[in-house]
Amino acid sequence: MNYKNKVATALFYIGIGQMIAGLIIGFVVAGENIGTYAVRYEISWGLFLLILVSCFIAGMILIGFAELIEKQHENNNLLTKLIVSTNGEVEIAASRESVISIDNKEDRQEDMEANELTNIHEYFKERNKVVDDVIATPSNHKYLVKSLGETYLVQTDGVYSNKVTKLKLSSYPSIEKWMKENEM
Repeated sequence: MNYKNKVATALFYIGIGQMIAGLIIGFVVAGENIGTYAVRYEISWGLFLLILVSCFIAGMILIGFAELIEKQHENNNLLTKLIVSTNGEVEIAASRESVISIDNKEDRQEDMEANELTNIHEYFKERNKVVDDVIATPSNHKYLVKSLGETYLVQTDGVYSNKVTKLKLSSYPSIEKWMKENEM
């Protein structure tokens, strides 16, 4: 196997070694000396198979853990490349965007948490900008912020932290479509 993770590689080779050791130990332990005057060996096939199968299963479990670790390592690398771009903005593919359909603006505004609104105002205040309006979009925790004639798309972490992240509007075609439909 061509594993990129060292732990996965080690577990893979330990699993292979476990299966080979099971074969060798099975022959050694299952051999019985049945001779009285001369040395004569006979294999107890039941004991041999018991040792062989248990070592094979244990080796396969280790190889399975190696595969899980390697897949997790690959997913971690992929998500790191996918989520955070070089300039620190969050980019998410439009196909992975979760959209919740809310019919009218009043319902969306009621869903906005008070601390999210405060966090958005503080975020723009730190950048010496005045917030004219905050509009909840159909997507969870994503808001359009109007400031000095410009429109920004921001995302909050909800009630979990004070983090506000500025997003690229072009990365969210469903929100752009929603804006055009509602003439914003």
